[in-house]
Order: sequence, then C-alpha cells, then structure tokens
Amino acid sequence: MSVSFPQFKLGEFVKSFKYLGHMITATLADDLDTQREIRNMFTRTNILARRLAKWSTDVKIILFKAY
Repeated sequence: MSVSFPQFKLGEFVKSFKYLGHMITATLADDLDTQREIRNMFTRTNILARRLAKWSTDVKIILFKAY
C-alpha cells in the first residue's frame, strides 16, 4: 500500500502572535503585551471613573474605607 503526503512549506514567520492570552514576539520582548495591558487598565479606570462621577463624596469615602 502506497501512502502519499501532501506537500507543505516551512519558513513563514510572523512578527507576533497571541498564545494563551499573551502576546509573543519573534524578539521575545513583552512590549506589545505590556502596552495592551496598559490600554486595558486605562479603559477599566475610565469606566469606573464615569460610574463614580454621579456618586456623592460620602458614598465614595464609605466604599474606600470598606475596601
């Protein structure tokens, strides 16, 4: 019985890819992952600030002390 395999090509590289939620680059630097996390932090901070803008100072102080 003769078995033939399809041809495949090696040697195509990407500059970066996402693996298990982390950005991996060809240079093994984590700059892209760090920048992505900083953007996410600013987004979450802005959402929280927008929600807290309507609350009174007394409520904010109580929540801060409870934390």
